[in-house]
Amino acid sequence: MITWIMMPLFVCLFLLYVCQVRQLCLALDAMLVCGQLEPPVLEAVFLEGLLCSLGATLLQHERERFDEFVKYLAGLPLVMDPKVHAGVGELPGQSSTLYDFHFDIEKSCWRSWSELVPRYVHDPSARFADILVPTVDTVRVSWLLDMFVRLKHSVLLVGDAGTSKTSTTRSFLKSLSQEAYVSGSRSP
Repeated sequence: MITWIMMPLFVCLFLLYVCQVRQLCLALDAMLVCGQLEPPVLEAVFLEGLLCSLGATLLQHERERFDEFVKYLAGLPLVMDPKVHAGVGELPGQSSTLYDFHFDIEKSCWRSWSELVPRYVHDPSARFADILVPTVDTVRVSWLLDMFVRLKHSVLLVGDAGTSKTSTTRSFLKSLSQEAYVSGSRSP
């Protein structure tokens, strides 16, 4: 087992270890806005923080290895029933990886990103370039953008062409309050 753990993981973007730890700290700062939380809830938030920081730049097949490692380190029981949400002190086991889940602090359970995707309602007057059909990836990226924007921290999205990085960012920016995020005068 130790040899498997020591094998290097391949990333799409190299980050210094100190930058990865800083990313983890920022993710935890953004997620822990609820005040005092019980230790099992903190553990779940920490595990999600690991995925969206240290595990964020991993290639897809490496994410599966990292997921196995995180589950091994956590040592928590896996909930295999897809109809049951894993709660605090448990991890979802019915999907391939924890990357497919978000820990909902308010409900104290792991929820599949797919159940958080809102229903698409088409606006016939919308320009084609402004249409963004919500998917698991756009919801997840919007959540990450929201976390880091609240901290006033920059974000770099990395991915293949056509994975809606620009469209998701544009949609997210349009959803922000201009009074809160736009400063100075604007020229006509």
